[in-house]
Amino acid sequence: MYVRHREITLVFIAVAALLAFYFPLALWVKVSWPGPVDVAAKIRLHGPFARFNLSGFAYVARVYQLNQLGDTAVFPDHSPVMLYEDNRVLGPAHSLHDDVANFGGGRFSHWKDFGIVFSTSDNTDPNSNGRTYWAVVAHPAAGLSSRPDTGLNHRPPSTASPPPAEPEAVQ
Repeated sequence: MYVRHREITLVFIAVAALLAFYFPLALWVKVSWPGPVDVAAKIRLHGPFARFNLSGFAYVARVYQLNQLGDTAVFPDHSPVMLYEDNRVLGPAHSLHDDVANFGGGRFSHWKDFGIVFSTSDNTDPNSNGRTYWAVVAHPAAGLSSRPDTGLNHRPPSTASPPPAEPEAVQ
């Protein structure tokens, strides 16, 4: 009986040690963003984020490293950028700026010579909600899409809300 009690105690200690290691590791992984396995670029977006047109839920993040990948009026679905809030993919990508500002919900758009116009998943202020935002570009071979809204219809950006040419144009 003594041997059986000792084995149970050792198993209990081993399980407790494993859990003591697992939970801090799981918390660290959640905070440090695991992301896709095969990425070409992963850039942490740093605030403060300027409000887009002083209204609604839209904010602007400047990501000069990804400028050449941005959408343009000629190629409105060009950007392969995926936007993450902590470890959650936001979207739909390539959204109209008016939709980002009026509806939020994680919508975003990445424009060449302007940056990423985005909203948070719950329409809170990204400057104060405590979350980390990442711009991610997957390797083409990874088969990852920048369109988490694959089943949704997409409308290209309208001419009514083109991105300003200069960062100073954001009010």
